Amino acid sequence: MSDVLRSHLDVTPAALTDALRRVRWIPDDVTVVDAGITTIGAGQMGICARYDLRFDRGFDDAPTSVVGKFAANDEQARTFMSSSGYPNEVAFYRDFASQVTIRVPRCALAVIDDDGWFTLLLEDLSPMQPGDQLQGCTVPQVEAAVQELVGLHAPLWDAPVLREHPQFSRSGLADPGVLTDALQAVVPGFVERYGASFEPDEVDFYERLATSARGWIEARPPARSLVHSDFRPDNLMFGTGPDGGPTVAAVDWQGFGRGCALSDVSFVLGNALTVDDRRANEERIVRDYYRSLVTAGVDGYSWDECWDEYARSLLSALMTTVFGAMYGVRSERGDQMFVVMGGRHARQILDLAVDSLLD
Repeated sequence: MSDVLRSHLDVTPAALTDALRRVRWIPDDVTVVDAGITTIGAGQMGICARYDLRFDRGFDDAPTSVVGKFAANDEQARTFMSSSGYPNEVAFYRDFASQVTIRVPRCALAVIDDDGWFTLLLEDLSPMQPGDQLQGCTVPQVEAAVQELVGLHAPLWDAPVLREHPQFSRSGLADPGVLTDALQAVVPGFVERYGASFEPDEVDFYERLATSARGWIEARPPARSLVHSDFRPDNLMFGTGPDGGPTVAAVDWQGFGRGCALSDVSFVLGNALTVDDRRANEERIVRDYYRSLVTAGVDGYSWDECWDEYARSLLSALMTTVFGAMYGVRSERGDQMFVVMGGRHARQILDLAVDSLLD
């Protein structure tokens, strides 16, 4: 399987055999004879499916299943994602997964065509279980997730590839004027849809954001590392390590790119924890992350710089939340999710006084 398949239903046993043989996940004399299909995930920005594998003979370390990922059926979501999200994820697995140490699924196939249709074939991380944005995470789970981010951020910190790779050459929303206009266009609809669930000062913050975002946009921290950009419970897989503590793997790399490392940290702390848990543990978890970043080889970067960037980078959390809500396929669970994220991030921003960066 080397060509793009547009639907999860187009994956055949023969195509799986070809793909798995190419990456040596199965021997050349083993054939997939059947593959039961189960869709997984919410499917707001793409389709994911699990393929339960049956082979013509047994062998050591045989994978019992693999996961495929494909473009969304919804035309609006597909058009929105084909300009950046889908190419981002393919680029991550094809060009960068081998250069970082964050735990991610192994990839057997990553292809995309000029129209944005793509096919990913990935390791099934079972028995790890996906997080749930509505349920949130425990403090130990978030601690483990933030420590895992060091393996994404540190290896290519300030590396030339961050400036040279073609996937990072797009300007788009990086332009302050373009981003200001984009926020002004979508934030009022976000407030109209979800504002009744927010506290009055949170609504006031969003209304100010719609008209006064440019100052904050121009104060964004520098882009010095790879970033996930959607690092939240729904995109994390949790397991249990030998010591009984949580283990974490990251999936869904459609927001992948170059950015401020702390944007991933502030995002997961803000949306995965209750407000009380975040307030009680926020600075400690960020300090532990900073120490691990330095231990991993990042130098010339002070704690004061780190904490300042942690707060200023929350603009990224807002963009992911607001644009995701207004451009994704709407669902009841999605609405509940964006209420949680929108309220928690507004409160996080107000707690840290980052709203002072608004014009």
